[in-house]
Amino acid sequence: MGFGSVAATAIMLTISLIGATVISYFLIASMFQLKSIETVLTENVVKTSHINIVITNARYIQLLNEIHVNITNIGSESVILGRGCDVILDYVNNLGSKTLEFFEYGEWKPVKAYVENITLTIPEGTSVEMLPGMTVEITVSPSSVMAQNSTYVIIFVLSNGLTSEYIDTA
Repeated sequence: MGFGSVAATAIMLTISLIGATVISYFLIASMFQLKSIETVLTENVVKTSHINIVITNARYIQLLNEIHVNITNIGSESVILGRGCDVILDYVNNLGSKTLEFFEYGEWKPVKAYVENITLTIPEGTSVEMLPGMTVEITVSPSSVMAQNSTYVIIFVLSNGLTSEYIDTA
């Protein structure tokens, strides 16, 4: 191999590295631009959406094998809890197996509504209109007993896809 071949190979390698660097720069710049667009769109959806719920509390009662979950409407519009709303539960059962369960309306049920200082009992099978500021207690019964002192995650999903997540210890 002569000097010309080595020089040509070195030049081609240098051009390839410069080309790869330029392409990488534009790809990374595009990714950051997409991320900023996503952030702005998410902020706009949150600002323009007047529906917002949050799980404010959950407690597992092992004797009943039930989780009592308090969901509060912190938005400025009413929310209907009923058909189309789902609960996802991720926990470790008493045999040590990780369990993921999905509950549709009817498999979980609203039991109490808290409006200011008033507590109302909700008849079984009734959907609930949550006014802004209102809290509703629902119950969910896992198919297995939860392992003591294990962490569980409960996610409440509205019919429009809005979710609220809560993490606690059994």
